[in-house]
Amino acid sequence: MTSLPAWLGDGPADIASLDVSALDAGLRSGWGVFETLRAHGTATLGSERHVARLIAGADRLAIAVDGDHVREALERTLAAPRDVHEVAVRITLTAGPVDAAAWPPAPIGAPTLVVTLHPAPALPCPATRAVTVTATRWPADLKATSYVASILATRQAQAAGADTAVLCDGDELLETAEGNLLAIIDGVLVTPEADGRLLPGVTRELALEAAGRLGVPVRIGPLRRDDVVRAEAVMVSSAVTGLRTLAQLDGHALRAPGPVPAPPQPRRGRADVGRRAPSGRDRPAGGAGGAAPLSRARRLRSRTAEPRTCTAQSPERSSGSSSRSSTSRPRCAESSPIASRRTSTDASSSSASSRTESASLSPAACWNEVSA
Repeated sequence: MTSLPAWLGDGPADIASLDVSALDAGLRSGWGVFETLRAHGTATLGSERHVARLIAGADRLAIAVDGDHVREALERTLAAPRDVHEVAVRITLTAGPVDAAAWPPAPIGAPTLVVTLHPAPALPCPATRAVTVTATRWPADLKATSYVASILATRQAQAAGADTAVLCDGDELLETAEGNLLAIIDGVLVTPEADGRLLPGVTRELALEAAGRLGVPVRIGPLRRDDVVRAEAVMVSSAVTGLRTLAQLDGHALRAPGPVPAPPQPRRGRADVGRRAPSGRDRPAGGAGGAAPLSRARRLRSRTAEPRTCTAQSPERSSGSSSRSSTSRPRCAESSPIASRRTSTDASSSSASSRTESASLSPAACWNEVSA
């Protein structure tokens, strides 16, 4: 078995012998956050957004974190020699070891930072089958290491002969156990609102931005079973598996246009882990060939805001935050991605005539634009 690089605490580690304390709060109580993303060599897509979400989640759990330390750990782990180039990256940050002499035990010392690499599944991933399962994870908008609700939902789905679970709240479909839901309905890209009942994924955000660049209307609001049944395509978005089509829900066959093709390989020797959301500055990763220009997807200004509603005819509008900016591109107005509960806004301005004038969207076109 090939050994892949890893990181523990302040430096590189052997993945086969990671020495995490038995008193670690993440192990004892699930007191931690994590992120997963895909990398080819040192090249990644949206990694600064993942790091920003990790930092925001750690802040909610009162875990002190040095963002630059996380970026360094990610960069150096990806730059370390390895035989497997296409990997899934997991960044885990816990509250650290607790004081065994106190009750209830409270964390003492520094948080625990772990970065591990794993062979990534080949793209394109095959279409998936799902069953609906009542959503029970809370808080749903926090990517916490206490992931038992998603594990139980997946086991329930697999026991029913499906691959994954679509988590629902009444008749609303929210997300799957491992990714977000997007549907193409009457030429409009539809996804449930990140209102606290689901985790707004980075790939979902990139897909919404890609739709805006392609001139495709976007509606962020309720997605129900009847919507999915009549959709031209339904997709599950994930940073590791990309966009994969949903072919079946609760035994009902959905319109599946086929697997989303694999994207072109990213440029070698670059990673976007050095991009900072506030300043937009670039710095090369530790891999070879660091001077290669970034692709268009990686030139996107890193943001952690939640896309709301946009059409091909509506430019991005600032909602008042000093950290947001307006561009001439057809993107979405935004709100906070963490613990934001806002009323869903329909893209009512997207009339039938405007949809006719807009570019059509397929899962393949969306993914190619995301990963371009």
